Amino acid sequence: MLSLINLSKTFGHKVLFKDLTQTISQGAHVALVGANGAGKTSLLNIICGLDKCDGSGQIVIPKGFKIGYLPQEINPNPKHSIFEEALSGHSDLYPLHVKRDDVLKQMEENYTEDIHRVYERGGPKKSDRVLRYSI
Repeated sequence: MLSLINLSKTFGHKVLFKDLTQTISQGAHVALVGANGAGKTSLLNIICGLDKCDGSGQIVIPKGFKIGYLPQEINPNPKHSIFEEALSGHSDLYPLHVKRDDVLKQMEENYTEDIHRVYERGGPKKSDRVLRYSI
């Protein structure tokens, strides 16, 4: 559960939010909806630690809780696809995605019926000698 406690943020005389308190339960799907300049990005930046709130507000993040954030600014020289960037927030899934892409590329370049049979039964076993590449 993520807890936001008494968060406030202003820019000059404009109050974006004041004494915002909200609890977000595990597994909840949350949408931030509002007009341009309403403070949606500012709130996300505060939650992710990229900005600070005004005053003494707190963010309580449970141990092991992961927050993924994809900035809205366009990167003119991206190193990864949008999918890869989004997946990179899940450190346990990203290596599996990379491994899958490597296997698919290798299968594309070195495909044989023997390799096909190995993957039909769930992947290589230590006893398989038909694979000409490592996974």
